[in-house]
Amino acid sequence: MRKLILTLSALLVPVLASAQMSPVFSGQGVNPISNFNGVNTDATCMLVKYVGTTVGQPTVEVAAGGDMTFKIATVADATTGSPTLNGVFDLSTPAAAVDTMGELVNLINTTGSNWKAALVGCLASDLTDNTIDTLSATDASTPKGVILQSDDAVASASGVFTAQIHVGPVTSNDDIRFYMASKTKMNSNAFAGFQPFVQFVREKITSTGTVALFEVLGVTRTYDGNGKVSEVVRQLYGETGGATTVEKVTNVVAGPFVGAPGETIIVRQSTGTDLTAQSIQGSGFNMKVPKSQ
Repeated sequence: MRKLILTLSALLVPVLASAQMSPVFSGQGVNPISNFNGVNTDATCMLVKYVGTTVGQPTVEVAAGGDMTFKIATVADATTGSPTLNGVFDLSTPAAAVDTMGELVNLINTTGSNWKAALVGCLASDLTDNTIDTLSATDASTPKGVILQSDDAVASASGVFTAQIHVGPVTSNDDIRFYMASKTKMNSNAFAGFQPFVQFVREKITSTGTVALFEVLGVTRTYDGNGKVSEVVRQLYGETGGATTVEKVTNVVAGPFVGAPGETIIVRQSTGTDLTAQSIQGSGFNMKVPKSQ
């Protein structure tokens, strides 16, 4: 019994490096989660990768205005696209079938067989109208895939939250393999078997208008056998701003925000107008959930 108590103590008692750092844990099945975004246009929204077999370099590019083009050997891939199969997803004036991020991912994953996409910091319900940052033609055949960033500097009518981060394991923000079960199949839930605990969140936002809700979300995100995504979103914490420059620090080491098993964490800040500066971060840990006996 004494050995069991000592083992549990070693697993659960944090050693704090500083007030703004995740604690260090000993023991198996505990992994740190963290993220920080201090630049308006560098938050990962989704990841995209070419999984086809056609000869020639595949690329992804996003034009000013939001239109996204998939190419193979400099030629638009006519097996995918919306509203027509011409390699282009019209996200400057998106059709109803592709006006949310979930619908965009579903079309990428199910139209043709050359491409796969995974949501990261964007929710499936987020709108697509000019909300992806511009990107020059980028090789999509690399093992990690391509990062598509949310354009956090623009508070368009299509975007409610204008600063956001996914607080997860490091590779979950830049490597699509984290979300893949095989080369061509999505993992049904990459976070299954783990439970998130958020111990620190901070935001400092300057906007030309009122800074509104700051919230921590628990997101259960699943993909079916065809790669279609669905989500259940819960608010773990929320606080309203009210000034054009707001800083909020929430250190919850004494009692972390506890996500449900299989959830991942997204921290988001909304404003009614364009951002002029932002700093947003979060940290904590994922704990492996014991299998039921």
